[in-house]
Amino acid sequence: MKDANKLMGEVNVAMDGPILRKASEEKDQNDTIPSGVAELDVMLGGGWPTGCLNVIYGPQSSGKSMISLVTIASAQKLCRHCFTPFSSAKKCECGKKAPCKVLYIDAERSWTNRWSRSLGIDPEQVIVGHPRHMQEAFAIVDSFIREEAVDLIILDSIAALCPKEEVDGTMEEWQTGLVPRVYSKFLRKWATELQNLECKGGRFPATIFVNQIRMKVGVMFGSPEVMPGGEAQKYFGSTIIRVSKKAIEMSKDKADPMYQTIHFVVEKSKVGPVRRTGDFDIPINNYIDKAGVTRLIGQVDNVAALMKFAKKFEVVKGQTGKYTFGGKEYKTWEELESALRTDISLCWTLFKAINKAYEEYLPRALDVPSKKTSAIHEEES
Repeated sequence: MKDANKLMGEVNVAMDGPILRKASEEKDQNDTIPSGVAELDVMLGGGWPTGCLNVIYGPQSSGKSMISLVTIASAQKLCRHCFTPFSSAKKCECGKKAPCKVLYIDAERSWTNRWSRSLGIDPEQVIVGHPRHMQEAFAIVDSFIREEAVDLIILDSIAALCPKEEVDGTMEEWQTGLVPRVYSKFLRKWATELQNLECKGGRFPATIFVNQIRMKVGVMFGSPEVMPGGEAQKYFGSTIIRVSKKAIEMSKDKADPMYQTIHFVVEKSKVGPVRRTGDFDIPINNYIDKAGVTRLIGQVDNVAALMKFAKKFEVVKGQTGKYTFGGKEYKTWEELESALRTDISLCWTLFKAINKAYEEYLPRALDVPSKKTSAIHEEES
């Protein structure tokens, strides 16, 4: 019988690549790209994991595309070498200050520079694709992954893509299951390309696919909702996020909307616990809040969310009149909050501390009444 370590080396040589290695040599966790929404990032374990398929879906006007665009703005403030944020005044950890590169496949033909700039996006650093059909969109994504050209890929949306056979055919032709077959083929090829990158020690992008909701006809029991593209995406997706519109806050005169409250559920996660939920407010107009602070379109108040988590998990040490964090002392929570709004590196340090504390946080399972299996199945249906 051969030694396992020796055989592992022989297989790697025969396969022309380090396919096998010890589990201890694997990375502790995936690199992540923050979504720009602290509430969502904490629930995801740091942000969108790289080298994984991330799916956002939900009903119309629920914030799917808005989250995607806010993610682009967040990625452009992130160094692609050390994955730490930077500003014009502050450097990143490696000192290179090279922003993450983004590919945005605009299948819905909704990209405009005016709207993207209002959300904090630099259009010069974004590559926008307008594919003519589904196969062309997937070919573009495949090329950019293979060449390690970008760090973030967003496809908006799967439901808007039309297969080539439908484009070239007539309205009378009927192709059953064409979209799921093309989509499933791409996902198999996509997974293989990532495996090849891993063997070469290449760079993994974070892939985000936006999807919509359709309704099954004739469903009398259970949910009739379904995502276009078939069942394969549910298995290939490492994280699946469902978003929905919870409420819209109007101005005092009820003339203009100020912000929209978005509710999200982490329905699947291969990199962390599932069924985490949260809410966040995203401005849909410029307005002045109750504290007299101007809120700009698309700019989520992440500091408020981080302060909430800091209190919950007791990340900031100290007592009334003396709080310590990051080697500095603050007399009040308001003073710490003011420092977080001006210092991006301090905000990033608190964000990492909260993620670490959340990993160690365990809810009190003993306080939850046990349920029979039948009751659980009834809830899921």
